[in-house]
Amino acid sequence: MFGKLFYKMNPKVLAKIGEDFRKAGYLMGAGFVGMVISNDQISTSEGFVLFLWGLYIWIIGHIALHHSEKILNSKQGEPK
Repeated sequence: MFGKLFYKMNPKVLAKIGEDFRKAGYLMGAGFVGMVISNDQISTSEGFVLFLWGLYIWIIGHIALHHSEKILNSKQGEPK
């Protein structure tokens, strides 16, 4: 699903997006803390949703980095 979209993008931009998505994936930690520590600010269900959203973004970031490296490696073999 993401492969066709990623191959149309500039690999350097894709790598930057992947890094940013991986960093944004740290929402998983905030969601996990929200699930474990019960207080008035965030409910367990909200923490779970935040955890899943962070995990989704983190995985997309890793996929984007993988595809950018794949594109860069395939372009290194092409004659210039």
